[in-house]
Amino acid sequence: MSNVTVVSLIGAVDNLHEPMPIANHRGTILGVVLALMAVSLLCNVARLYVRFFVIYAPGWDDYFLMLYMLSTIFGSTCMCLFPSRGLGSHFILIPPEQMLEYLKLFWLANASYIMSTTLIKLSLLSQYLRLYQTGPLRWACVGLATVVAMWGAAFTIIAWYPCHPLQRFWDPWKHPGVCWAYGASTRTDFVTTFEAHAGINMVLDLLIFVLPIPIYFKQDNPSRAKKGLIALFLMGSVVIFFSIWRLWTIIEHMATTYPTFDPSWYAPISLLLSTAEIDLASVCASAPVFWPMLCRNVEKIFVTYELKITVEDRVVDAFELHHTRPRTGGGGCDDDDDDEGKGLEPPGSHYRNSFIRDQVNPFGKDGWLDSPAGAKNGTGMARVIVRSERARLGAWWTNTIPNTRQLGPV
Repeated sequence: MSNVTVVSLIGAVDNLHEPMPIANHRGTILGVVLALMAVSLLCNVARLYVRFFVIYAPGWDDYFLMLYMLSTIFGSTCMCLFPSRGLGSHFILIPPEQMLEYLKLFWLANASYIMSTTLIKLSLLSQYLRLYQTGPLRWACVGLATVVAMWGAAFTIIAWYPCHPLQRFWDPWKHPGVCWAYGASTRTDFVTTFEAHAGINMVLDLLIFVLPIPIYFKQDNPSRAKKGLIALFLMGSVVIFFSIWRLWTIIEHMATTYPTFDPSWYAPISLLLSTAEIDLASVCASAPVFWPMLCRNVEKIFVTYELKITVEDRVVDAFELHHTRPRTGGGGCDDDDDDEGKGLEPPGSHYRNSFIRDQVNPFGKDGWLDSPAGAKNGTGMARVIVRSERARLGAWWTNTIPNTRQLGPV
C-alpha cells in the first residue's frame, strides 16, 4: 500500500451507486455550520464582554479565544462555500475547474481547523491556570499547554505549507514539485497524517477534560453549583464523543481514500464533526464566565421575593389616664410644659415615633420593614422580611470557583 499514489485511486472503484448520506446534503452542511457558529460566537462575545467591561480582568485565555474566533469564522466561511464547489458530490463528477477550487477551499478549511482546535485548547488550559494557583495541577496545566502548543504549531505549519511550490497542492498537473503530510502523494503518508492528528487531538481532549475533575467533586459545593458543573461535564463529554466519532470516520474510509479516493463524497461527515467539536468546546470555555452575569440580569426582569411575616401580640391597657388640666387658674394641678396640649394619644401612635422606630430594628440597617399593623386597633405589630431570590441562591459558579477579579489575569 505504501507505493499506491492518491491520484491513482481516483475512480479505482465504482461507488456512484452509494446512497447520499445526510451529511452530504447542502442544507445539512449550511444549517449545522451556521447554527453552531452563531451559538459559539454569541457565547464567546458574552464572555469577552464580562471579562473586559464588567470584571476588568482579561487574561491569556481571552486573547487565545479572540484568535480562535478569527480562525473559526474563516473556517466556517470556507465550509459555507464548500457545497457550491462540489462538497457532497462525487469527486470524479466535479468539473476540472471546480475541482481546483474545491482543493483550494479544502486547504484553507483544513489549516484553519487545525489552528482553531489548537487555540481553543490553549484558551481552556489558560483558564485552568486561573483556578490552580499552586500545586501539581497547575504544573500539569503548564505541561499540557506546552505539549498542545508544540503539537498545534507542527501540524499548523504542515497544513499551511504542504507542498513546494504551494500551488502543487491544488494543481499537481501544472506545478511539478514535492509534497508531504497533507499533500503527500502516497496513500500511506496521506492517511497517517490525518489519523495522527485526529488521534492526538482525541487524547489531548481527554486530558483537558479530566483536569478540572477535582472541582466537580468538591464536597462543599452548593446544590446550584453542582448542577452547573454537571452541565459543563455533560457538554465536555459531548465534545469528547465528537472527537472520537471524527477519528472513527477518518479510519473507516482511510482519510477519504477507501475504497476509492473521493474526498468530496467521504469528507462531509468528518468536516461537520470537526466544526461541532471546536464550537462546543468554545461554549464550554465561555459559559462559566458569562453565565452568572446572565442569571443576575434575568433576575432583574423576573423579580421574585420571599416574604416572611411574623405577628407579635401585646396586652393593651384597659384605660389610659387623661392629662388633667386646671379648669381655673387657681385650682387643680400645676401645668407641665412638657405635656402641654397633648392629652390622650390615639392607640398605635407611638409606632410613628422616630426614636421608637429606630430602636425596633430599622429598615435602613438590615432590611427589616416595620409597619404598624395594629395602628387602628392597638393589638399587634407585623414585621416583613423581604429577601430576593438572588440573595437566597447566589451565583453557583462564584460560590464554587475563586473570584476571577481577585485572581486577576494569568
